[in-house]
Amino acid sequence: MPALILAIALAIVLTRPVPGLAATADAGSDETTALGRPVTFDGSGSIAAPGATYAWDFGDGETTSSAEPTASHNYHFAGSYTTTLTVTDAGGSSTDTATASVEMSATNIDYSKFPTDRSDYFNETSATRYVSLTGSDSNDGSKAQPYRTIQHAISQAASGTVVLIRGGHYFTGDIAMDKNGLALAAYPGEKVVIESDLYDVWEHRNGITLEGPIENVVVDGLEIRRFTTQGVQFGDEDTQRNIILKNLLIDDAEAGINTVYSGGTPTKPFIDGLLVKNCVLQHVSLMGFNAGQYGNGQQLYKNVHLDHVYALMSGTGNNTAADAMAFENGENVLAENSIAQDAGGDGFDLKADRAAVVDSIARRVERNGIKLWSNAEIVNSLCYDTGADAGVVLEDGDFRIVNSALAWHLKGQTGGAYSMTAGYDNASFGSLEIFRSIFYQECDRFYVNNTGPGSLAVNDSVFYGFALNRILQYGGVDYETTAAINAQSWGSGNVERNPGFVDPANDDWRIATGSNGFVAPDLKPPPVVTISSPPYLAPVGPRRPIRFSSDQAGAYSLESTRNAVKGSGTVVRTGTIAAGTAHTLGVPGTTPSWLRLYLYATNAAGKTGWQWVRTDTYRPRVSAPHYSVVRRYGAGRLYYNVADPYSSRATVIIAIRNRRGKYVAKLLAGWQPTGSLRYRAIRPSLARGRYLFVVYARDLAYNSQTRVAYNTLIVR
Repeated sequence: MPALILAIALAIVLTRPVPGLAATADAGSDETTALGRPVTFDGSGSIAAPGATYAWDFGDGETTSSAEPTASHNYHFAGSYTTTLTVTDAGGSSTDTATASVEMSATNIDYSKFPTDRSDYFNETSATRYVSLTGSDSNDGSKAQPYRTIQHAISQAASGTVVLIRGGHYFTGDIAMDKNGLALAAYPGEKVVIESDLYDVWEHRNGITLEGPIENVVVDGLEIRRFTTQGVQFGDEDTQRNIILKNLLIDDAEAGINTVYSGGTPTKPFIDGLLVKNCVLQHVSLMGFNAGQYGNGQQLYKNVHLDHVYALMSGTGNNTAADAMAFENGENVLAENSIAQDAGGDGFDLKADRAAVVDSIARRVERNGIKLWSNAEIVNSLCYDTGADAGVVLEDGDFRIVNSALAWHLKGQTGGAYSMTAGYDNASFGSLEIFRSIFYQECDRFYVNNTGPGSLAVNDSVFYGFALNRILQYGGVDYETTAAINAQSWGSGNVERNPGFVDPANDDWRIATGSNGFVAPDLKPPPVVTISSPPYLAPVGPRRPIRFSSDQAGAYSLESTRNAVKGSGTVVRTGTIAAGTAHTLGVPGTTPSWLRLYLYATNAAGKTGWQWVRTDTYRPRVSAPHYSVVRRYGAGRLYYNVADPYSSRATVIIAIRNRRGKYVAKLLAGWQPTGSLRYRAIRPSLARGRYLFVVYARDLAYNSQTRVAYNTLIVR
């Protein structure tokens, strides 16, 4: 017992400050938090005499001092801060530091449940299988003896096999991936295009389909073009797990990446762990990324991470189904570093519990820009030029908007809709926290429901240019000024001023002067090259130029090549291109017929987008093999033939000339199939006598006949 008393006394002596000695500061551990969430520093590990003061310098120009060793601080900008604690007692002062890391991140997302990105499948081994356009399906699939078709390689692969595809154009589709651990990837540094040739192969509706209860599957580095339904189809009633889709370009489809299920009521998740990374979905007419099956109480899409997914839609009209990125249900869903634009429906429509839109842009959509349904966040994101009932719609649960900008709902209009709604028709709405965000040139106020338990916090935000000079409707009260908002217990630090965007009319939402902390996401996908006229099925030629545009300025290159790799073929034309401007590009008459021409546009960041067309410089051959005898006002036929191996149709005109060489009639036959004997029915009112009928033709590329054909017409 005496030994225990001695030990306690010794401990007291060692920890008690000795009079005349300075205190010892301990700022505690380093802390990490999300922007908008306070950081708590703990200096209780310091040694100081009673009555000491604890002064904190938070590293952002703000300080505090008290007799308590702990302090809480809310940083206004993301970044890393050195926080200094100074402890002062009768014996003097001591300092220590800790680091606070403030991140642009969602607080409701479990990042640990997303699939981890990987590239280990590029470590070629003897088990790796290869596909090449120069291979054969009778080979063994080795690098020296590659297979010829992708589906055959998959059918021969065991679970865990890596299939590397050598560069080139593969006219195929409906590729089924149905084995665990399978990786399907473009060979490093080579461009692989999987395309449904609309001229020859109509049966391929989808590019790639993930089938069955597979897991640990990767699809990497492919360009998937021109499928009538969707580029990639995923999801199965027996749950697909840990799926990675990365570095994909899906071009010209009804849906980019889509789930389709036609069975009964699902009982299991379709997806548990999906990473979609670095994917561009362009010229997509209906849905970009779509997890579209109703769950009937079952969460079908769990732990989905969309990272650098650009849904660059071509939809028009006001179509509630035509969303850029949509979930009908789900849990733990994150859209990050992504763009949703030019959709006929919504930009981000996430009917998922615990969803977030981070570092992303929703713009130029016909309906809602961002629509979140249950416990969700918007962080460092930009939403502008939206339609329908609101630019942003928040429904059920707790919501958070941090360091984001909302602008131009119903651009140019006065009234007609709320700029944003929170719990508009949902009495179970929980709360909305708005921190350091911007509301710019909106058509009218935003609405927050408080008929239920809903609560609101609006702090340090900027409001500018509301058309009807009212900002917020809450609790049945319209708040017309930030001063009125700041006078409430739930509002502080809000201002009315122009945030000073650089050039929003040209999509430059950087802040030129002053700042409230908003940092516009700098997302630059490859240029979208649009060949507007002629459409895909019509070839181009010397008389029918390429008319094209790009959504970004840069340089263009028109090349003839077999494998779509820029610089690998013959350069036909080069030049510069302005953003959003229609350009016309002639095709030399020396270009061979039915050659593929690839039009590339490269932006300032070196990213390239492209489209291709077919050429046709062949001039149709016409003939009139039979003369015709017909009674005046009687029924007759004028026979002709147009031969053109490169054009399926030609427009035909037949002119009738009398014996003195004067044209007395002109008959339009219209667009007719080539390669077979045709006729034009007539009932001539011409005077009786002998005439010539002359046949002219022009094909789809506007090439006219090499020489006219003629024969005799006798009217009795």
